[in-house]
Amino acid sequence: MLDHHTIELIRNIEGLRLRLNALDVAATGITEGIRNNTLNADSVYQLLDLLACDLKTRADKLMALIL
Repeated sequence: MLDHHTIELIRNIEGLRLRLNALDVAATGITEGIRNNTLNADSVYQLLDLLACDLKTRADKLMALIL
């Protein structure tokens, strides 16, 4: 049986994997948006900034659990 600490690590790693998948999907959406002229540089920046902040938060949680 896994202890609480290990379970939290696994949950956070899975959350990180989901965020990375979202980044992959976002890249596809950004490419399509640029091709269709429906996205501008500000929109792309806002999306990437949001994803980066979320990934940093997940990484910080993982570091806190590990240390």
